[in-house]
Amino acid sequence: MPLDIPVLVQHYRISCQGCEYKRLVAPSSTRIPTDFTSPIKNMSPNFKVIARTGEPILHLEDFCLPESPVHDEDTGATWFTDIPRSVIYGFNVGEGRKSLNRIEVGDLVGCLALIDGDKEHLAVGAKRGFGKVNIETGKLEYINTLFPGDKDKQDLMRINDGAVDVQGRFWAGSMRSFDLGPPENEGTLFRSDPTTHLNHVKYPVAIPNGIGFSPDNSTLYLVETQLKTIFAYRFEPETGGISHEQEFVKFDEEKHGPGAPDGLAISSDGDLWVAMLGGYKVLRIDPKTKDVKGIIEVPTSKQVACPAFVGEGIVITTGKLVQLDPDIAKTSVHAGAVFYVPLPGITGREVYKARFDAVPEDPGTTSGKLISASKAKEKKEEDATLTGIAVPPVAEKPSVSTMTTVDATTATRVTGEK
Repeated sequence: MPLDIPVLVQHYRISCQGCEYKRLVAPSSTRIPTDFTSPIKNMSPNFKVIARTGEPILHLEDFCLPESPVHDEDTGATWFTDIPRSVIYGFNVGEGRKSLNRIEVGDLVGCLALIDGDKEHLAVGAKRGFGKVNIETGKLEYINTLFPGDKDKQDLMRINDGAVDVQGRFWAGSMRSFDLGPPENEGTLFRSDPTTHLNHVKYPVAIPNGIGFSPDNSTLYLVETQLKTIFAYRFEPETGGISHEQEFVKFDEEKHGPGAPDGLAISSDGDLWVAMLGGYKVLRIDPKTKDVKGIIEVPTSKQVACPAFVGEGIVITTGKLVQLDPDIAKTSVHAGAVFYVPLPGITGREVYKARFDAVPEDPGTTSGKLISASKAKEKKEEDATLTGIAVPPVAEKPSVSTMTTVDATTATRVTGEK
């Protein structure tokens, strides 16, 4: 029997390396079987349906938990990470799978952001801290670490979802790594400043998830999945400070339908678009009344993970974690897929870019290689094996305000099939 969300939140032990994804029968084909009956009719109250997903724009068998999509208006690329697979993907919404590029990073990447003035790298919140990844080679360079001098804590925790504020500060929360047991109330909300100084903003949290800012930059929203709650804070753009915590929305099955809040996106009108993990939907929430204004139904994928605006439309990522639902292949024919839904007249708020103003004295190097499109198909055979990460010893008391380089990966970039 599939796990419901209250149980899911208490037993959030996930590891795609051991998530038995090969046992899933969710097809790579995007066609919906004619005999498939979605449970969506029984999953939501009588909300206004804004849109409904159809065929996914991307659906590969090796997708496990696509997360944290971010769109680059300058290049047209949309990037997302597959957290348990230690992979970053990039594609063009207008071209779909034929434009897909795969970058094997070799370390867990929880969230992505664009970097101000740098088209060669993506900012990442990863296993051990904040850093940047070269989009051609997959080289991961850490600029700070979450728990310097505490190897046990470094091994235990990882960064989850995040966002960038108007001053280029990169915000993200930490939680227990997938394969190290269910999350406990031990995570932290971090803020990495352009100076690379790392600030501990809130502690403790169990599963910090989607982070967003109101269009006027007066409010920061933080999803805490385990509490099924979105918190709102007064945000000071000049200092990066937050205060006046309030419970913005507490999700209730009777009122909101099943599911727990996961990632979120903010539209230009200030509405919150919240992915409901286990709920087959994205909720649109009014920031003033806190009421649900409508939903995007995702009838063929239960584990709705994260939305992001791309033009007048929205990209929605979904997961296929068998630990959360042993019958995910039956309940979700498009488990792990990425969808694009046109939303005429609706756009996202401005996407800010991370700033890394400090320069490391010795940036170091990591090896990597490019696998051509002709080799990409062969590489799929090896997808179940994660690339290892070599991490040098941590100094006793390193300064978190100093940019450091970790020889983090043997990285690989795989271009999409044409």
